[in-house]
Amino acid sequence: MISKKSRSSNGVLNAFFVLLALTSIAATSFLWQRKQVHIASILVVDTSKSMRESGDFDRVIDIACSEIKEHTATGDTFALQSFAASTSVLHAVKIENRLDGLSLCKDINALLEQGKVDNQIGTSLHGALERLHNQQAHAKQSNTRGTVITILVHADDQGVGSQAIPLEQTLESAERLLNENTQLVLIAIDNQLQQKLVETIQHPQVRISALSDGSIRNSINSAYQSARNGGG
Repeated sequence: MISKKSRSSNGVLNAFFVLLALTSIAATSFLWQRKQVHIASILVVDTSKSMRESGDFDRVIDIACSEIKEHTATGDTFALQSFAASTSVLHAVKIENRLDGLSLCKDINALLEQGKVDNQIGTSLHGALERLHNQQAHAKQSNTRGTVITILVHADDQGVGSQAIPLEQTLESAERLLNENTQLVLIAIDNQLQQKLVETIQHPQVRISALSDGSIRNSINSAYQSARNGGG
């Protein structure tokens, strides 16, 4: 004869295994659904000398690339936009190496001899953002639910070489990319510029990250979550 205590223990144990099975099914379903949701990821990096000399450049790149890889699944569209003078081609390749394993659609504009820049191919932040608009349009045709664009913003907001791009013009270009489900993450390699961006931009689809590790991760994670949910 089985005691009441034994039956009670068996009941608790059975309930535990049922709960465990349901949790496993739910987790598997979540992961499967996540893999079915394709996000177009675009990283824009200014690898010019003045940007690279920032003490936070390598750290920010490491964190951003790590978070982007975490959210990029097989079948996702990924584009790396890197623009700078010829002396920094190596740094663009290093960034590409940090994203090893992703299928990159890269556009590395790095010219010319003696560090001169061919402005005809649009090696400025403004030009890069215009090209991103075309990349995003292509991604929309491939059943991609959303797009996350992460941009490292130059401290003095200059384009490559002597071609300076005003902050307002840069923001106008970025805002044109904000359709119904494009999320924009701006990481300023300068605390003063970060504060200026916060004061200037008020948009639910734009995250402006501080330089701390946690702020960068939270901003990128939040952008991908919104993109996956299909909302602004």
